[in-house]
Amino acid sequence: MNFNWNIRLGRISITFGILIFLFATLSAQADQDRDAIRIPLQAANIFFDPSGVQDTQSLLVSRQINCQLVRNQGYFSELEAAESIKYTSPKEIVFKISSKAKFHDGSQVTANDVLASFNYIRKSRHVFQNLFSWVDKIKIYNDKTIILCLKKESPQFLKVLSSTNFPIFKKEFLERAEKNPALWKMPLGCGGYKVSEFTDNSIKLQPINQGLPIIFDLNKTNQLNASDMKNYDIVSINVIGNSKELNNFNILNIYDPMQYYLALNSKSKFWKNKYERCKFLHDIDIKKLLVSYGEPAIEAIDFFPKGTLGYSSKGDFNSVISALSKKSKNYTELTQKETFCFAYLSMSMQEKYKIEYINSLKKIYPNIVMYPIKSTKNFGKDFIDSKCDAFLFGWKASYYDGYEYLTMFEDKKINFSGMYYKSLSEKITQSQNITNLNKRSLAYQTIVNEIGSSCVIRPLITVPVKKVYIRKKIIATGIGLVPTHLYYFGNVTRQRL
Repeated sequence: MNFNWNIRLGRISITFGILIFLFATLSAQADQDRDAIRIPLQAANIFFDPSGVQDTQSLLVSRQINCQLVRNQGYFSELEAAESIKYTSPKEIVFKISSKAKFHDGSQVTANDVLASFNYIRKSRHVFQNLFSWVDKIKIYNDKTIILCLKKESPQFLKVLSSTNFPIFKKEFLERAEKNPALWKMPLGCGGYKVSEFTDNSIKLQPINQGLPIIFDLNKTNQLNASDMKNYDIVSINVIGNSKELNNFNILNIYDPMQYYLALNSKSKFWKNKYERCKFLHDIDIKKLLVSYGEPAIEAIDFFPKGTLGYSSKGDFNSVISALSKKSKNYTELTQKETFCFAYLSMSMQEKYKIEYINSLKKIYPNIVMYPIKSTKNFGKDFIDSKCDAFLFGWKASYYDGYEYLTMFEDKKINFSGMYYKSLSEKITQSQNITNLNKRSLAYQTIVNEIGSSCVIRPLITVPVKKVYIRKKIIATGIGLVPTHLYYFGNVTRQRL
């Protein structure tokens, strides 16, 4: 009897101990969540695989979990995983990897990891390939030193390398992820944070050494009611309405131009005739759209937004379309009888603007159905496969170079127009060999004129600055110096009473 009683006591003690452990774990998790920086994201589909076009919200999270050899910080760059960079000749660059650069499993970043990351991106990605067109070969000198040999002198090489397109991952992780893409939900990066939880509703990040935990809420409407601001610390998505909650925030206007485009599927039954495409694009009235967006949105006059290499204040991309539209006959009877499919990149469309976009098209095509494209990774192919007629999307650059916008026409796998011209693609690729900025800018403008004459795309609206709300009790050092998706949240602290 005593023996059985002792066993029972032991079981009770073990059970009680488990309950204490679970309670302590849940309490610790609750404390972390309360202390975490909470941020809503503008997209419901976040992916960390750099093989495709990543939207700015995916890049914002990736910035926290990835490291690079060198990092773009607006108009300047800084070393990250690299301890030093040395040009031994105009065509040879030696990168020494810092011993402080470590992956989330504690292992150090090696030259083999850097080489594997470059090879993965070169093999799997169809855009932003200009860097690899300059590289002749990559050599490993030792475990901590890698040498990039260029085909010829390329002054913009480091600027491009420091953009958001070249993260470093552990070689073994890349090998496993190629066989099991689901691993990209929790990538083995070398940034200051790691993914601790990834669900349909949120992504939680835990700091490796320092910084507050972060909770990203995946917002499916791409907008936030002002009254819901009480749940968040930093907000860069569109805020609707008014609330006393807004008094608890400081507002920053950060230069981070977004340009919105309307593109056409040349394979559509509506667009067999080039001049009908021109007339349609010319006839779109965006006056009410501009009123809906409010300040500081402006009508886009050039294919590139102001501040981007290749932008011309004297040029007018839409004037080319306007001139060609005069050769069009009246729209066919399809305008009244057939359904018009309007696709849009879901992260580019907030609910408050939807009705104005529909109204701007309904004047021409009354019977409109809308089709959301949720992922930017293969957005061009997704649009063509949808067999929709028109496509709205937003685009922005990470290092303010026109090439970043022209890439949408460089590769047939992301080209949304239904037309692929090898000669145009080659011109875009060859433009990256022009070292003189003025000459490269002129080359971009020549390419843009050729794109304009095909009447498959029209820039509609430019929003030059991003409005960011920061809770007054949050100290986010340096947040206004770079676009939000380039900012490292490990610098954020919370004021204590």
